[in-house]
Amino acid sequence: MYISFFSFNFNVPITKIHIMKNKFNFFCIISLALISCNGNNEISDPVESISNANGKAIDKKEMSMIKKESEAMFEKLNNSIFQNIKTTTVNTSFPSSGNTSSITSQDPPMEAQNIFGPYTIEVGINGPIATNQAIIFNDGTNYPPIGVYYADVYRYFLKVEIPANSVGIVDTVYPVGYSNYSNQTSGFTYGMAVENGKNYLYANTYTLHLKYNAAGQYLGNLFRPMNPSAIRFTYRYLKF
Repeated sequence: MYISFFSFNFNVPITKIHIMKNKFNFFCIISLALISCNGNNEISDPVESISNANGKAIDKKEMSMIKKESEAMFEKLNNSIFQNIKTTTVNTSFPSSGNTSSITSQDPPMEAQNIFGPYTIEVGINGPIATNQAIIFNDGTNYPPIGVYYADVYRYFLKVEIPANSVGIVDTVYPVGYSNYSNQTSGFTYGMAVENGKNYLYANTYTLHLKYNAAGQYLGNLFRPMNPSAIRFTYRYLKF
């Protein structure tokens, strides 16, 4: 756990991604082959299952461009939330059914004198914080199949004041979203900061509204990994 002192600023502009949408807006529909998550940040090679309007397979260079653009936007959004905060990322795995899961509790530092909690706070959805984001979707659920989609990005964000001389730990998030939406890693991030002399614990997780497939077809109210309802952050703080 790291503690950083700074003035927190959320006023970081978010630029909508149009370039990738213009380039890939008319891809044909993705094949129905399902590919499970491989458990790391690499996407299993989907090139042969995706083609453009002329029937030509998208090459690896184009797929790499989409992946890099998506990752760059994720980093920009995450930095705008946790600017100058040293964060801890907690990743987990979804059950085989594709439903969201909670996170195993973390161990507190041995030098902590007093542990307070756990406390639970319900947090509503915030966003969209980015729109029409081109991503390669491949989180291992049954639907939709792997491929290029255009999505709006939403987040659930916790900010809670805790006493001075203490450190906060987020134990669980339920249901949990993505700690990294660009590669659909399930989990969350959290960090500590002092703002205007007060001690705060911050936490964050994402969900996606998958709006269009590569053929430009509207997918309706399709959210992954969860629909936009309130979620529960469970945290403790450790007083020294």
